[in-house]
Amino acid sequence: MLLLDVDSLRPGLETAAPIIHPRRPTTELANPGVVLDEVMIATMARLGVRQAWVRWPSLDFLDSRIDRRVTALRGDVYELLKADFQAAQATTVGVGQYVRYCSAISNLVCDLLSAGHAGGGVQTAALFDHDHGLFNHSAAVAYLALTLALRLETYLVRERRAAGAVAACDITNLGVGAMLHDLGKLQAPSTVDVHEPLDGPPSKAYASHPRRGFTMIGERISPTARAVVLHHHQRFDGSGFPDMEAVTRKRRAGPLRGRQIHIFSRIVGLCDTFDHLCHDADGRGRPVVAALHDLVHSDLHRRFDPILLRGLLVHVPPFALGNVVRLCDGRLAAVIGLSAKRPCRPQVRLLQDDSPATRDIDLSKRADLHIREALGVNVEKWLFELPPVNAEAAAAAG
Repeated sequence: MLLLDVDSLRPGLETAAPIIHPRRPTTELANPGVVLDEVMIATMARLGVRQAWVRWPSLDFLDSRIDRRVTALRGDVYELLKADFQAAQATTVGVGQYVRYCSAISNLVCDLLSAGHAGGGVQTAALFDHDHGLFNHSAAVAYLALTLALRLETYLVRERRAAGAVAACDITNLGVGAMLHDLGKLQAPSTVDVHEPLDGPPSKAYASHPRRGFTMIGERISPTARAVVLHHHQRFDGSGFPDMEAVTRKRRAGPLRGRQIHIFSRIVGLCDTFDHLCHDADGRGRPVVAALHDLVHSDLHRRFDPILLRGLLVHVPPFALGNVVRLCDGRLAAVIGLSAKRPCRPQVRLLQDDSPATRDIDLSKRADLHIREALGVNVEKWLFELPPVNAEAAAAAG
């Protein structure tokens, strides 16, 4: 199977996975096994579908390595949030809702474990291919936060040592907090920014949404999930919000910093910013490699726990399995293997065969070759190497 951008689709290609409506993640526009025609391709483009999986005989071996349930699992969370909070009809989270959320997250974690996501990385770009609406964003952040926590379980348990070994492994309330982290935006004025400005301080109205969400939740859910809602914009370097003086009424309290911030809030804060970076100012999708590059090559990296940041850079591949890429020498290839040490230099299989001996190329061993385009976009300016990091971060990230 091969992941093609919609402009590269041609009549006669057969779908290899469901094609999902970009604004309604539980709506399938086409089932696997459908032969595409010109009308279907044009409809997909009009609706905003950016990419689709198609059958490709030389890449059949990837079928068992790519979990195509990602979008469906995210869709379950999306529907739950939409049913409860669409049009801001609900202004509080009741006990019954909390129980449903815990059940949904527990089921999602079980599915992730059975699918091999524990430590396996996010192997598909489908997770980040969604519109920028609140519910889609919240569902994507919840999914990414859970998979990252599963990958970094040893670090998570160490950071939650006071909870006890068994409780420290329970990430249910991480998922619930991630689902609800932007709940306060439902009561925000319509003129408030959708996401935190990354090039300057947030407006007063925007900076108040964590406290609004915290108030909406009240004491009906676990304190660890509530902490995510209140503190997902606290930053490791102390530059975040809200100011704790306003929350605790202690003078000169200031924002939280470093490990004062609960590990769940640190995870969700990083995943929230990353998903934000996967879209431009108008909500259009950006390449995943661009978002990862921005986290590494800007002052943004100071905002995040370095161990979590290293984990994310290894966990989310800049070029996912099955992606079509064009090399700097003009040849087309498909990504067939990932590199944890050099993420932007995966293993690829040429789609224009020269000879069997040169069909597969490990770019991590080829200084003369690099990826120039991915899914039709020139990505050379976003290619990056992992930054130097201490041994602790490297060991935690795997």
